[in-house]
Amino acid sequence: MTDSAVDTADTQNKGEEQGGIFSAMNALNEWLCYWVPPGPQFLPQYLIVNFNKGTMMIYLFILMCVYDNFSLGAWIYLSLHGNYGIIWYLKDKTFPNPGFTRPSTFISGLLVPQVVLIPYYYIGFWMMSGTEDYQRNPSYERIFIAIQLYCIGVVLMVLTDAQQYLVLREKKGLITHCMNGWSRNMNYLGEMMLYSSFGVLCQRVEVWYIYAAVWLILFTIRMMGKDASLSKKEGWAAYKEKTWFIVPKLYNSLVASLVIYALFGGLIYFAVSQGGIEKAAKSLYK
Repeated sequence: MTDSAVDTADTQNKGEEQGGIFSAMNALNEWLCYWVPPGPQFLPQYLIVNFNKGTMMIYLFILMCVYDNFSLGAWIYLSLHGNYGIIWYLKDKTFPNPGFTRPSTFISGLLVPQVVLIPYYYIGFWMMSGTEDYQRNPSYERIFIAIQLYCIGVVLMVLTDAQQYLVLREKKGLITHCMNGWSRNMNYLGEMMLYSSFGVLCQRVEVWYIYAAVWLILFTIRMMGKDASLSKKEGWAAYKEKTWFIVPKLYNSLVASLVIYALFGGLIYFAVSQGGIEKAAKSLYK
């Protein structure tokens, strides 16, 4: 057997192995989201998800009143997390996620989403019930970082979902341009960024434990399941080559991506090592 034939066989075997893993994750996601017994499929998940996210501003403001917390930190947190609930509801009414409109069993439709959504209530509770000054009056730099994460995250999430909905409404198949042209899961990245803004403001390590569990388990299962579905479509090999799983492959170039990310990481390291953005900037000209 020639070297090229061996390479081809190895590539096929690796592809089949990877496809098997992704297919297994897709099957697990399908079962958890729609088929957990007992009962017929009748309950769409968007009812539970929309209620949770759409009423978040009301829930947070009630906590502010209960704990008499009308501090700067509380108002900013209310603005960001509450605003996300409004944006999510508007997004669902204009270009809904097909996965949330599918009917599911009672357990899948009602209880499975709550495993993810209920812990998010604790983040708002910790923020509004906190009595520490650093939590009630976060630094200007912390506010700046939180707002940047939130705004960029919302844009990535909404634009990606809008593109997928509008394009697939007209033509089924792979979407290989615009928001989906650099990353296969730009919407998940956006959601991780915007939720990170809440953790930046809350300043409790437990928040990141919640995120780690949700992102590493649920998000990974759903993203791998998505890859399994995309891999069956025409043009998958070329699309996979030009994109990365979640982090954008900038300009579809490995070199450009590594250089830009290295520079960005270096700037972050420099700012942290100097004690913050302001001190880092002043160290350069004073």
